[in-house]
Amino acid sequence: MTNLNQKVFLAINISKKPLKYNDISYQNWIYSLYIAPTNYSINNISLINRLRCLNCKKIVIWDIYPLYTESKSTLIENNIPYYPVSKDNPFYLKRTISLKDFISKNNLEMLTSKTVKHFEDENLLNYSIFIFNSLPLPFIVGVFEISKILLTPGDNSKRGILSPVHNRLSQFISCMEGMASNTVFDSYMNYMKFANRPIFNYLDKNRSFKLEDINYLYKIMESYFKWKLNVKQEITNFEWDLRKELDLTPRDDKLFILEEFLEYYKQSSLSNNEND
Repeated sequence: MTNLNQKVFLAINISKKPLKYNDISYQNWIYSLYIAPTNYSINNISLINRLRCLNCKKIVIWDIYPLYTESKSTLIENNIPYYPVSKDNPFYLKRTISLKDFISKNNLEMLTSKTVKHFEDENLLNYSIFIFNSLPLPFIVGVFEISKILLTPGDNSKRGILSPVHNRLSQFISCMEGMASNTVFDSYMNYMKFANRPIFNYLDKNRSFKLEDINYLYKIMESYFKWKLNVKQEITNFEWDLRKELDLTPRDDKLFILEEFLEYYKQSSLSNNEND
């Protein structure tokens, strides 16, 4: 399983304890992780039936893509809007969105807002499942960190206790697959193959990312993914092509972001073979 040939499923809870890193305050979002191949498909009918069996009243499934995708919301179960949400009138929503739009300030604030319709007085985040398509976990962690959010797996001292975020994801996986599947084992065994390397060297205190840097990161990512879609078997000078497309000069203050991205590219399995 390569870094791009997978889907990353995340359930997230917000920790009440913010973290400080390099004297910068970050929100601490604790995640539970599951991975599947890119051709993994969800049977909405089976999913809905099982969600209703678990008395799940409302859920939002975020389907997130690296390149530009028109944002749209689709109800995957009939909901009568003028009746209250209940197990007999559930609110199951699928939200298709690009990573750039998903990580926008307005969208992240909406996830933690308590004024969203159907989710009043509750965080939308606590009813969400996030599916990141063809995006390595280090990319996901990196773009959240630029937005002053640290994604962490939680407190080591409580790692053996079943948490609400693990429970939410495990219930969702059971509703997707039923009880007979062994894909959780596959996800666990493949984790270290793609999720153990950061993109950026955050230990260098002389380098501080700013929120506006995220637009440049997306430009690099989009150029990279477009290149991956078009690459053939002939030799391609990816580094030279990417520098040229981004029109970078040695004095460009964004150069170090590209340098670290290229280093990640070279050392990871993000290669130009036909299985990527």
